[in-house]
Amino acid sequence: MPLFGPPDLDKLKAKGDVPGLTKVFVSHRDEAVRKAAARVLVQIGAPAVEPLIAIVKGQVEAVRKAAAGVLVQIGAPAVEPLIAALNVNAPYTTIIAEALGQIGEPAVKPLLAALMEPNRHVPKAPALMALGLTGDARRVEPLIAALWDEDSEARSVAALTLGKIGDPQAVEPLCRALQTSNFGVRNAAAWALGMIGDARAVGPLIATLNDAEQWPARKVAAEALGQIRDTRAVEPLCAALKADSEDVRAAAAEALGKIGDTRAVEPLCSAVSLGRPLARAAAAQALGKIGDARAVKDLEGAASPYLVADANVRRAADEALAQIRRASRRAQ
Repeated sequence: MPLFGPPDLDKLKAKGDVPGLTKVFVSHRDEAVRKAAARVLVQIGAPAVEPLIAIVKGQVEAVRKAAAGVLVQIGAPAVEPLIAALNVNAPYTTIIAEALGQIGEPAVKPLLAALMEPNRHVPKAPALMALGLTGDARRVEPLIAALWDEDSEARSVAALTLGKIGDPQAVEPLCRALQTSNFGVRNAAAWALGMIGDARAVGPLIATLNDAEQWPARKVAAEALGQIRDTRAVEPLCAALKADSEDVRAAAAEALGKIGDTRAVEPLCSAVSLGRPLARAAAAQALGKIGDARAVKDLEGAASPYLVADANVRRAADEALAQIRRASRRAQ
């Protein structure tokens, strides 16, 4: 490259000088020049793939993402090298999985093959993540099958990915995954069921909410029930307002606010007056969403600086009172 002036990208392309082009792409101070180098690397195609993967592995995040974007544009020739670069613990793994997902259909068969051939030694969790991101209809069945993989991280990733996809055929398998002894998988399955929002999950989620031995899963189950907003969950969520874990109590209060059933008003009024600040503030917010005037007295007490020390509780109670008053004016 010349010492002065812009690099001669046409000359670098003609020579097939991939190292020179990647140096311009990574280091040149002019963004327009860097983008022009990227376009040339796309045109070169397969010979540029491995150097670009090296950039994804070795640079700061912004440069990694830019290099991954070039690999996405190169497309199919980049798929197998990207799959080979997947690594469970590496900081660049998510970027590579996202690149494979963006490449889409050309990545599906190689990813399925990598997951089904034990001799490939491809880490399952990031491969499943990549498969889920492709948007291809063929991804759902392998993800469901992975819910019972021996690799617990792969199981969790499969559950989370199924939640993001939102396919109803995953509901029953995810409900079964709620019974696993691995708390990470249980949490992921509960979260996924909330994202899908199918009423078939309500019963299994209530069972998880009632399981006193699994407080992390109880919290996520409460959140999921709030996402589904089925009134069958009201009484179990009201009972969870008295759970030992403040996180569970707060999640139950938030879920009741989303459901909006007036049967929750009295239990939430009790919750706003007792316990630790996180759950009390969540109860106040829920009462504001429900908008029932029966909550005014308890909220006024929670809003008082003379009675309540925590500023977050007072603020939540003030906001809830304002919501109730607005709802009352609209009703008149």
